[in-house]
Amino acid sequence: MLPFLIQAQQKAVVNGKVLSRDEHALSGVKIIYESTQVFSDSSGSFSIKVPSLQKVVLIFSLLSYEKQYVTIQPIPEGETFLRDVFLTEEKIYVIDTAGKTADKNDQIGITSIKPGDLHTLPSASGDFNDAIKSQAGVSSGNELSSQYNVRGGSFDENLVYVNDIEIYRPQLIHSGQQEGLSFINGDLVNSIAFSAGGFEARYGDKLSSVLDVTYKRPKEFQAGADLGLLGASFFFSGIGRVRNVPRFTYVVGARYRGNKNLLNSLDVKGLYKSRFYDFQSFLTYSFSKHWRVEWLTNLGQNTYINIPERQETSFGTVQN
Repeated sequence: MLPFLIQAQQKAVVNGKVLSRDEHALSGVKIIYESTQVFSDSSGSFSIKVPSLQKVVLIFSLLSYEKQYVTIQPIPEGETFLRDVFLTEEKIYVIDTAGKTADKNDQIGITSIKPGDLHTLPSASGDFNDAIKSQAGVSSGNELSSQYNVRGGSFDENLVYVNDIEIYRPQLIHSGQQEGLSFINGDLVNSIAFSAGGFEARYGDKLSSVLDVTYKRPKEFQAGADLGLLGASFFFSGIGRVRNVPRFTYVVGARYRGNKNLLNSLDVKGLYKSRFYDFQSFLTYSFSKHWRVEWLTNLGQNTYINIPERQETSFGTVQN
């Protein structure tokens, strides 16, 4: 028997407690670092492993409390860092709505997400739904999956609206074919509102969550592109005029995602074909100030083929 050592990524540990501002322990707080997530126990205590010798940012989230971002300075390998975190309750404002049009962002239980944050999240898939997975009460069993569960519900119990148009799931016959790109194209988004419960009845009868997204209505021509090792995307938008009056707006985007480079790192070697395509457009035409027609188009194809050929796994014991 030949003992050998497998070198792995060096880790450090962050321990601590999550407390309210009046120093009461908070249980069930989700602590996230990249694809790792843990929860605080009944005494508010938590423990999470992080890479050593590098600065990390931990995200603390709990329903009815403001999300907290905590920066941890580099920790030496194998050492433990103690840090207590205090969360602040969300403020509830009493608003006089007499004579005013209701705004979805003023509703209690609705969380607004900045579209600019979508491009700064550390993610293997780069998908829009990764921003949703970081919200309180939301979980996912796979970081490469576009599906998510809210408060223990099923993935198909989440309402999705784009410009007040309900997106029905599943769109395909087999639920497995839903994997790949999420419906929402982040390049086309103007505003995002998410609720993990307690939303208005006008959204529908599904009880897990509601994702209300508003696509852009541009005022000038814009275009952009993104190219990476795992995929690419582009979009363009603009306006059209009739007799020098802006009547027509358009937003068009396309995405491609392939996870082949990630899947080739698995122990099981073989043929991996993971390709996801998506094309979307949102068109509007205004006949008058009070009458407007909107058209949302979505075309997509998800392909996943796995033909395993061989597997080689290294294991052994480490002796002191």
